[in-house]
Amino acid sequence: MPSALATLNECIWGDYLEAQQGRLGPLPEIEHLNPRVVRIMGGNSGLLRPPGFRAWIDSLLRVLEDLDVELSRVILIHWHK
Repeated sequence: MPSALATLNECIWGDYLEAQQGRLGPLPEIEHLNPRVVRIMGGNSGLLRPPGFRAWIDSLLRVLEDLDVELSRVILIHWHK
């Protein structure tokens, strides 16, 4: 059972993220940030997936093939709405 402090922190963090999301606006699925950097959104198809499920890998492979590029570095992050 979560403590009252943990519940409060979760509530405050959720409020903060919701406010930031309103400022950010929608991000395109694929965006060239500069000639050497492409941002590819994962596009998870649902809220609940089993541990280790990688919904993003098919999109990534397709984009790499379409752009005819090879990876040299990857910055992988994840974000919850």
